[in-house]
Amino acid sequence: MKKNVRLATYVCALFSTVLTGCGDRAKSPAEYSRDTAALTKVIPALEAQLVTRFRYQKGSKVLDYKRGLFAEGKGLNLRSSSPFDSTAKSDLESLWVTVHATKTAIFSVEEVSYDSTGHLTYAEFHFSSGFGRERYVYNPGYTLPSDMSHERWHTRIDDSWYYRRDDWN
Repeated sequence: MKKNVRLATYVCALFSTVLTGCGDRAKSPAEYSRDTAALTKVIPALEAQLVTRFRYQKGSKVLDYKRGLFAEGKGLNLRSSSPFDSTAKSDLESLWVTVHATKTAIFSVEEVSYDSTGHLTYAEFHFSSGFGRERYVYNPGYTLPSDMSHERWHTRIDDSWYYRRDDWN
């Protein structure tokens, strides 16, 4: 009986951790500094095209930039988007090559802002693992946001980058 109780306790703890996303990934700035150093090389490509949204996943592609909003895929609620023309498709693919070369598992860049001179001032580089939503946030001179217990965690990487993880629900 004691053996079954211990096993049940272990299984419940394991599933609780998996289902809540807790313990899914260690918050380690050392782990993330390599990724953000690589992602810094993507910033000039975003600035050159004034990209405000980018997504490149199987079945879902979005490029919102100086030429307009182009999208294809299921589940996208982008009412004002256009289908990709040849130029937008080429621009999307070129940006994907740059992002993919970072080897960071980034699939989208969201919430992008620029200053009046066209320099990137804020961007969220999204990747996913397990049951959490994860991103690297580029925001030079930021103040690290407060964590929200069991919902959102932030980890400082350097003066321009921090890591943010949201619980999956």
